[in-house]
Amino acid sequence: MKIILEAAKENPRVLEEPAAGLIFADFGPTFAEFRLTFWLADVSDSQSVSSELRSTIARRFAAEEIELLPQAAIVASSIEGDG
Repeated sequence: MKIILEAAKENPRVLEEPAAGLIFADFGPTFAEFRLTFWLADVSDSQSVSSELRSTIARRFAAEEIELLPQAAIVASSIEGDG
């Protein structure tokens, strides 16, 4: 959660006030869902900033060796295990 919030704080287009917020919305055997909320001066930046944040978070996760399990691996694993 710290990495996700840091990514928002470090993005120059994300406003400092009100501060970005993060909740741990849900989890299951193969996923963890977080919801990041943040404010922008220009709403038309929302898609590009969201993309930037995802890229930053992915890079930071990789640097910290936090591995995201690809959906394809989940499906392939369950198929192979059934046979």
